[in-house]
Amino acid sequence: MSDKLATILQAARDHAEQVILPNVDAWNATKTWPRDASDKAGAVGLTGLYAPEEFGGQGLPLSEGIQVYEQLGLGDGAYAFALSMHNICTFAGCGYGTDAFKEKWARDLTSGRKLANFALTEPQSGSDATNMYSRAVINDDGTWTISGAKAWVSLATEADIYFTVVKTSNEPGHQDMAMIAIPADAPGLSFGPLYDTPS
Repeated sequence: MSDKLATILQAARDHAEQVILPNVDAWNATKTWPRDASDKAGAVGLTGLYAPEEFGGQGLPLSEGIQVYEQLGLGDGAYAFALSMHNICTFAGCGYGTDAFKEKWARDLTSGRKLANFALTEPQSGSDATNMYSRAVINDDGTWTISGAKAWVSLATEADIYFTVVKTSNEPGHQDMAMIAIPADAPGLSFGPLYDTPS
């Protein structure tokens, strides 16, 4: 095990013991994301696990990130899952985003100052993403018009940007699928009521 991974795993364990466990019952009772906790996670390097170091990330391989979530999961599995979604989106944005995206978002995401979420599942289609209804059409000015609905969006109303999977045509299959990062303040973005999940 590298020194870097050992340091990050210890930070994740400390975060679980000192931040998550003492507070998770209160978080669940209020049903709101604990932004102060994820800010603390960012401060110790847990929100840019896979992103390149040039953007303030840790540059870990995906396999080592799993060990970090195991440590966070000792505090709360749902919290660990939400941070895992943030980290994979951050990796996608830093690795495959446009230069303009990276300039605006990369360091805010790796630091945890901004949170990202992955939106794939739809009310009528779960893991069979080729049956999704969400569509994105490119406009003459290079922007996109996106329509559709997603379900089971963790960090809904809490994330700052939503990495949303869409189809760009009505052709069957997956060749026309894209992931578009939608800022939380984008016109037309709205959220339904939160799911009532059992405690």
